[in-house]
Parts: sequence; C-alpha cells; structure tokens
Amino acid sequence: MRLVADVLAVIMALADRQQGLISHSQLLDCGLDRKAIKSLRARGWLREVHRGVYRVGSAPVVPFQPEAAALLAYAPDALAHGRSSLVLFSVCTARDDLPVHVTILGRKCRSRETIVVHHADALNPQDIGTCQGIRCSRPARALLEAASTMDQHELERAVDEALALGLTDRPGLLKVIDRYPRHRGVAILRQLADPHRASEITASEAEACMAALLRKVKA
Repeated sequence: MRLVADVLAVIMALADRQQGLISHSQLLDCGLDRKAIKSLRARGWLREVHRGVYRVGSAPVVPFQPEAAALLAYAPDALAHGRSSLVLFSVCTARDDLPVHVTILGRKCRSRETIVVHHADALNPQDIGTCQGIRCSRPARALLEAASTMDQHELERAVDEALALGLTDRPGLLKVIDRYPRHRGVAILRQLADPHRASEITASEAEACMAALLRKVKA
C-alpha cells in the first residue's frame, strides 16, 4: 500500500472536487484497504453520509453536498433529477426537508430514505449536463421531470425562473416534450410552455435572479 500520507493527500484532493465527499470504491482505488477505511471511520476522519459515501476530514457541509452525495451513492450512472437538478441551476431553493431525486440510467435500484430514485433506459445526450460540478438533467429536461413531482404553483414559478435566467426557452420546452412524448410531465409542461401564459415572476425578480446566478458563476 502507498505511504499513508500520500494516500490521504490523494483522497483529500479528490474530495475537494466532490463537495468534500468520497465513495468507498474511490477509497479503494486510492490505495486504502477495508481495514484502513474502518480505522479512519473510527477516528472520525471519514464520516458516513450514505452507505458507502463519506465526508472527508474536517470538510464542512457545503451547498450541493446532498446532491453530490446522492450521485456518489449510485455511481457511476446517476444524475440529479427534476427539482434536485433545478436546485443546482438556482431555479429552485434547496430544502433540507426534501429528498434528493436522482435518475439511474440502464439499471434498477432501490430508493433510500433521503434519496428518491427514478429510472430511465437512456436520455438524449443533449439533456445531460453538469452544474456546480455535478452531473444532472439540463433545465428543460429537469422541468419535464419536475412536472410530475412538484406542486403546480412551485412548478410554474420554476418554469418562469428558468425562462428569466435564459436557461431554456419555450421552444426548448416543446422540443424536450417531443423527445419524451410519453413522460408523465408532458401535459402540464405543455400548458406552461404556452407563450400566452402570464409569468409568475416580475421583471425585477428576474433581474435579481440573474444577478445572483452571475455572482455564483464568478465565485
């Protein structure tokens, strides 16, 4: 096994790119064996977030850590789904009382207490992206997914936020509907994509949202 100090340095560097998190399989790949992992857990250097997913060292709880942890729990073929994806894009507000939603591609898995699993055989590549360093559904696809899980008012607000931020547009919403015509969210999203529907947010709110998003990008 590599020198412990070298191994821990590699682990910390990897965790820094993953919201302070690392998975059991990644620890093995870094050169630790199961006995060493057990020892680091006992010392509090690895703190379990989900089964097989740990927060490393003194890494604090940071924004988007729940989403990153959920994806590591179902790696490698998982991505943030619906509202959880919209949180990454600052379209929806993170809430500790809600589970993280993930899409698993090509295999069946069970949900966990704080993670809701959705299954898909495959997604169009243009509907898969990355935000905040986390793999996720892109905004138009995320809104379609959220249409079957979010309440009407919050969904309307999310659609308007995404439009105001320029993350998608009405033709983009209709295109994602055409790509997934059997999705449960199609009917409601089609209604919300209607150009004659009044927006739920004001121009000043839209400007504030854009300013906040730009600050996050520059940070």
